[in-house]
Amino acid sequence: MAGGEISTLHLSGSGGKAHDEISRDIALVANPAGRWSYLQQPSNALSGTYNKANATLLGGAIPSAPLIGWSAAASVSFNTGNEYFKIDSGGTKIDWLARQFGMGPGPSSEYSVLRWTAPVAGQYAVAGSFAGSDTRPTTVDVHIFHNSSELTPAGKRSVGNYRGDGVSHTQVITVAANDTVDFLVGAGGNGFSYDNTAVTASVTLLSVPPSPRIVIEQPVGNSLTAGASSVAYGAATLGGSISKTITIRNTGTAPLTGLTVTVDGANATEFVATPLGVTTLAPGAPPLTVDVNFTPTASGARTAVLRVGSNDTPRSPFEIVLNGSGYSAVGNK
Repeated sequence: MAGGEISTLHLSGSGGKAHDEISRDIALVANPAGRWSYLQQPSNALSGTYNKANATLLGGAIPSAPLIGWSAAASVSFNTGNEYFKIDSGGTKIDWLARQFGMGPGPSSEYSVLRWTAPVAGQYAVAGSFAGSDTRPTTVDVHIFHNSSELTPAGKRSVGNYRGDGVSHTQVITVAANDTVDFLVGAGGNGFSYDNTAVTASVTLLSVPPSPRIVIEQPVGNSLTAGASSVAYGAATLGGSISKTITIRNTGTAPLTGLTVTVDGANATEFVATPLGVTTLAPGAPPLTVDVNFTPTASGARTAVLRVGSNDTPRSPFEIVLNGSGYSAVGNK
């Protein structure tokens, strides 16, 4: 491994960053299992543009203590024990170090695929290493893909020895939520026999992109929940009015933009919001306020929905139910 790669790994593993590592996170009781899944690709997967959608889940569990794993044609395996384990077969030896993850291509040269799926957008350090674990020795082609783009350089795409140095690659990439990183082991162009491969794979979150975060309060200091909170006006006489002040804050790390305030619903004309003075709110800037006046025109329960739009996509529009009632002062004397 190059010095720059070692430095990247060291930095990515420090500072309490979110870190996913297959040998630590593995849970082979289900597939997918958390952010990891075990799949296979057809032998022609690298002919043209790599298409991650062509991968299919491995469906057959391998209950052979201390090994666990999944297989269809290709396979993945894991030594659950804390000691070296081997299988002698046909004049060769396949082995696993303690707590080691392994991958093997299929009989028709299907690729074994270990996939990680990004939980959130951000900058991540991806690290993978591949080493032969068959004494014949192992002869495989290996790859790491971010979606359809190969990360492994041309000089790091084959393993042709037993243990030894193998190949490793580390790279920092920027991903969107639900992007994938695929670690592949193929047959190397000479059949799948004697191709068990020891694999380490990790993905570490380095930073997340700046993002806005809208917070709406009513009254000040009482945070509302989008789509679940309501503001109660109580009873107002017909022709009278009650006003409530809505406070809008940006507690995120990027500007809150595209702010809009609208009211709709059954009695929308009776709940009138004052116009926003600006449509952008910087992180940590003084909050914006909107007065919403309730002026009932009929007796009984009145309701509407206040919607605050913004570039905080998960919370846009931020919907708040407005409730009040109207009564006639004359009729109630």
